[in-house]
Amino acid sequence: MADLEELPTGPEVVGYGPNHSAVAGLIARAGRLTRAEVHALAGAVAWQWQPLALPIRGSFAAARSEALAAARIAGRTGEATAAQDDARLAAFDSPGGRSTAGRWSWAENGLAGVVIGLIGAIVSAQAGVVAAAVAFGLLALVGAGVILLYESSRIARYRLAACVQAAALALVVGDLLTPETAHTLRGPWSTVMHD
Repeated sequence: MADLEELPTGPEVVGYGPNHSAVAGLIARAGRLTRAEVHALAGAVAWQWQPLALPIRGSFAAARSEALAAARIAGRTGEATAAQDDARLAAFDSPGGRSTAGRWSWAENGLAGVVIGLIGAIVSAQAGVVAAAVAFGLLALVGAGVILLYESSRIARYRLAACVQAAALALVVGDLLTPETAHTLRGPWSTVMHD
């Protein structure tokens, strides 16, 4: 029986498949994303993948399913999972990724502002105090703006994760995919990062 020290652990065991250096390079680059790059990636995801959301051939969902099936058949499920997880974590830990980490207190405060603003505006308007009604209305608008900012950060974070995970997956199983499928998966990353 082997000692525990002899058992291989961590990323060295799984690696990233035959295209290890390219995947590692993508992960390293994801760890240096700027705020502008993160928002550009989120925009590219929305532009390239969302119109193709139906699970038909050529869509992001179909390309991802095809790549995951290819990884499973080739015995690269561990590599694909490790690459996707590491790419997502690197992107979230990048300077730009950290800027998308919304805090619930902001959304909670925004919601409180909307509720208090609406109730205050209604009560003030019924009492005939126009200035107070306007002030409460402005509070409701500011609260709504805070919620929108929170939601936009959350959506940008979700799109960032999808983008870097798909690009890493495409590299892990790129030799097993059609060029069209690989292009679909890497599309947003390639468009913004010119890679």
